[in-house]
Amino acid sequence: LTIPVVFPAVEAAVTYQSSVFLTGTPLFPVVAAPEFANDALQMETVIDHEATVGGWRRELMMLFRDGFKYNLGALECDWQATVTPVLETDLSFSQTEGKPKEVLFEGNHIERWDLYNTFFDSRVAPRDIPTKGEFCGRVKLMSRIELKSFIARLPNKMVANVVRAFESGIGYGT
Repeated sequence: LTIPVVFPAVEAAVTYQSSVFLTGTPLFPVVAAPEFANDALQMETVIDHEATVGGWRRELMMLFRDGFKYNLGALECDWQATVTPVLETDLSFSQTEGKPKEVLFEGNHIERWDLYNTFFDSRVAPRDIPTKGEFCGRVKLMSRIELKSFIARLPNKMVANVVRAFESGIGYGT
C-alpha cells in the first residue's frame, strides 16, 4: 500500500508560483505605448494601491494552493467601499486631544472562496460557469455582529425579516 504524499509538492508549487507572480512591485504592471505612459502609470498606481489595501497577495496565494491541491479554485472580485482610519488628527478640534479621521476607500476587493463551502452548477465546466452556468455561490457563517454590520452596508435594505432572523438563533441548541 502506497500513500500519496502531496503536501510537499503542493507547497513547493505554491512557493514557486508566488515567487514568480506575487513578489514584484507593482503586482500587475501595465504596459502601454509611449504616448500613453502617464495614463499607464496612473492605472498601475491605482491597481497596486487596491492590491495593497485589499491584501490581494494572500488571497491569490490561497487560490494557487487550491489550484494545485484540487485542480479547481474560486475567487470573487467585487467593488467595495470600506471606512479606513487615517494617521492624521484634526488640530482644530483640540490642541491636546486627537480626533481620528476616517476615509472612505473604494476599490476592487478580491476574496478566495473556500471550496468546501462553495456550490456551483456542475453540469458545465468550471471555466464556463460565468457564461453558461445557472448558479454559483457560497455558504458563509456570520456572527450576529458581523451580520448586523453586513446588513448596515447593504445599499437596498429589506428589513422586514431582520428582527425575526436575529431572534431565531443559529439552529443548534441556542
